[in-house]
Amino acid sequence: MATLWKALTWFDGKNCIDIGRFAVLVLNQPITLPKRYMLDIWNGASFRATADGGTDRWYEFVASISSRDHTLKKIHPDLISGDFDSVKPETIKRCLENNVKMLKTPDQDKTDFTKALEEIWKETGGEIDSVITIVDNSGRLDHIMSNLNTLYEPHQHRLYLLGSNSLTWLLAPGLHHIEVPQSLVVSKAHCGLIPLGEPCTVTTTGLKWNLNKDKMQFGGLISTCNLFSENNSGLVTVETDNPVLWTATVVRKDHSR
Repeated sequence: MATLWKALTWFDGKNCIDIGRFAVLVLNQPITLPKRYMLDIWNGASFRATADGGTDRWYEFVASISSRDHTLKKIHPDLISGDFDSVKPETIKRCLENNVKMLKTPDQDKTDFTKALEEIWKETGGEIDSVITIVDNSGRLDHIMSNLNTLYEPHQHRLYLLGSNSLTWLLAPGLHHIEVPQSLVVSKAHCGLIPLGEPCTVTTTGLKWNLNKDKMQFGGLISTCNLFSENNSGLVTVETDNPVLWTATVVRKDHSR
């Protein structure tokens, strides 16, 4: 049976569509996502969390909101976690004054990202389907690779990395159906399949350059900078024998508001 993914339909070129029960997690990188998308996601989340210095990043974003922007339903996160080595003391004070739950997670064998995901699952009682992580995939390469590695760890929910203009998640071995809004097809949005963990054999439909039981691996074939087929009727299929990263452009620069 195929796994159905509707994540790309969250972004129809105009607004972030209602996606049901999900959590949002802000990591310690500048929030470069267009404001209206960030606000829609924060307001639509069932649970809101920040990881360590990501709390500073969130409040910086709050301070940047003008009267022209949408109203926040809730300014403060539900949870802050981490070893608290990067969050500012004044931010901690602000959170304490506003009764934000703070959980110190000092385990140095796990990243603040991984530990935050574990705490989100506990705090929500498992009553969420997915976690949207706000993280700009630029800057330090070691941080980028660490975030991608977290996708490969076992999770009890769907995990997405949302950057300034792209959405990334992991496809497990098997058959996948990815719904694609026509706005991405028409705008010639880029997409890609990346065999980051290990070699994989992949077959696809709905892409401009499809794969047909092609072996992909680093040092060999990878499918970056691909496009959706002009004849795409709203669906991409991917069949893989090993985990493979899927990524797609979801926000164009001219949709900055």
